[in-house]
Amino acid sequence: MGNGLSRTGDLFQKCIQFFVQGRFDDAYDCFSQCISLDKELAPAYSIRAAVDMRRGRPQHALDDITEAINLVPGNPGYIHNRAVVLAAIGRIREAIQEYEKVLDIDPSSSGTLNNLAWLFTNAPDPSMRDCRKAIEYAKRAVEANRSGAWLDTLAAAHAECGEFEMAIKIEKEAFAKSNHRNQAFKQRLELYGQGISYARQRFGK
Repeated sequence: MGNGLSRTGDLFQKCIQFFVQGRFDDAYDCFSQCISLDKELAPAYSIRAAVDMRRGRPQHALDDITEAINLVPGNPGYIHNRAVVLAAIGRIREAIQEYEKVLDIDPSSSGTLNNLAWLFTNAPDPSMRDCRKAIEYAKRAVEANRSGAWLDTLAAAHAECGEFEMAIKIEKEAFAKSNHRNQAFKQRLELYGQGISYARQRFGK
């Protein structure tokens, strides 16, 4: 990373405020200004990628997060975020590879464990699913954070393996823990009660 963060610190913090406030167009322009002042300012590329994801421009996001990684190779946060972008544009196999790189660096990265479990459970291509791996990763994520969202991933993995009683039990806990009683979790509960996995419901196979 260049030393631009010290030179542009006030501007960078202003950009962060725009981002947090949901002012994504302002945030994009602001981070672009930071980058014009210091082309090696990796955090500006990384957060501008997040801005572009929220603006519905994933290809632009991919370019920026890739540049951040080029500037700071091996940064697990940047690699994780690149996997998120790749998954969003349907490049699932590459996203899995990127998440696995993160775990090579930080095996306890619970967010990565959860996201990887979700892909192994719900990849559009059935040949890329591996429900046993998904259960393993999801369990490790839940051990770190027994949140509703991550329990939902674990439940989906069990359902994909045909273990619907376990899926229902876990999904009930996910629903109970969710904010405002997440209706998507409730719908998945009903699905598992019918013996249908979420991936099968989404993709028909």
